[in-house]
Amino acid sequence: MKALKIRYANLPEVLAPERVHKYLDTVAIVPITCFPWEVYPDTVKVNYSVAHNGSALLLKFRVEEEYLTAASVTNGAVHKDSCVEFFVAFGDDDCYYNLEFNCIGWAKIGYGRDRRHRSLLPDDKINEVLSFSTIISGETEGEKRFSWEISLVIPASVFFYNNIVSFMSLKARGNFYKCKGTPPSDHYISWNMVKAPKPDFHRKECFGELEFE
Repeated sequence: MKALKIRYANLPEVLAPERVHKYLDTVAIVPITCFPWEVYPDTVKVNYSVAHNGSALLLKFRVEEEYLTAASVTNGAVHKDSCVEFFVAFGDDDCYYNLEFNCIGWAKIGYGRDRRHRSLLPDDKINEVLSFSTIISGETEGEKRFSWEISLVIPASVFFYNNIVSFMSLKARGNFYKCKGTPPSDHYISWNMVKAPKPDFHRKECFGELEFE
């Protein structure tokens, strides 16, 4: 099981996502390299950087892939798009949050104990998450590729089921993912290895350890 210490950033409580986008390039880059289901392609490259300023979680994903899809809306089938995800459970809570974002910032956020028992957060709560994304197309070794990045400012208030006021010194469990649930080039990638017979990120027993400074 992997473990990650989430760095404290001495930044203002209210942050523009554009500023976070630049700041997170100074934070350690963590690769996402587990391909739990070998039948799916392993040509996608993805990593993330994460920090917090006490009142908000600051998260940036960087992705390079061949195909790009963005067709969903808030609390829609975001996982079918070019999507990055962060699942997290705080303390000893048996329930966890799934935060899913496509390449242009549409989000789906839920909370519950497993895949089948989930409550979606209301739109106004999801809209508290601020995002900034960039998309660049080009050629790599003769093949067209998309390079995209998304930075997220996720206020503690989003995690209202746990009454999170500050991230300082919190213990949590979680995983970071990249997926695209529709062809062509559908794929599923994780930071901590997922053990399941078919694609399923809702495996809290496969979460890694997270420690907030």
